[in-house]
Amino acid sequence: MFDPLTCKETAKAALDLINEKVGKRPVVAVIYSHSHGDHYGGVRGVVDEADVKSGKVPVIVPVGFMKHAIAENVYAGNAMNRRLFFQYGRIVTAQPVWSCGPVDRQEHCGGQDGPDSSHPASLRKTSRR
Repeated sequence: MFDPLTCKETAKAALDLINEKVGKRPVVAVIYSHSHGDHYGGVRGVVDEADVKSGKVPVIVPVGFMKHAIAENVYAGNAMNRRLFFQYGRIVTAQPVWSCGPVDRQEHCGGQDGPDSSHPASLRKTSRR
């Protein structure tokens, strides 16, 4: 298993889909490409912790993985968490889509009341959901 997604529910759903479509296969190892949480957060959805602790399923990580994962969450955690809310729309209510550009420029878009009309980016309302 390579980079088991962000959370255990999505990782499990992805593994279940693969097992359904191409046949059930055991997870014999897990590889994290790097220390961003969206690349390892779903590991508990695809392997049992006891199998990892016993060595049955090895978890393979880059050198310095824990140092970088911890440092990233301490130093950049708040900024990355704010970005997550905009990137995945976690605070956006169901409504017509407001768009003001790339993900990293949306800090003033999409709150509970829609976009901030004072934001200099070009705002456009679309009808897709």
